[in-house]
Amino acid sequence: MTTVDNTAFRYRAAVPEDAEAIEALDGSFTTDTVFRVTVADDGFALREVKVDPPLTKVFPEDEYDGDDADSRTFVAHGAAGDLAGF
Repeated sequence: MTTVDNTAFRYRAAVPEDAEAIEALDGSFTTDTVFRVTVADDGFALREVKVDPPLTKVFPEDEYDGDDADSRTFVAHGAAGDLAGF
């Protein structure tokens, strides 16, 4: 179980009845901070950089895996069973 902002989320394997709710989830996000990567002598460093206007990222739909026996989708849901992510 994971808790975010006082909401407890549980995880389970998706079932066919979840398909419509998964399709309805909005996986985009908006941020006003990005990370600049710089090379250092012993590896790399990340530095936060503010951006204006904020950036919005929208992820493309995943490619269909077909009937891959090793392919599973897991969903996160709240106490009422409402899906919050996959």
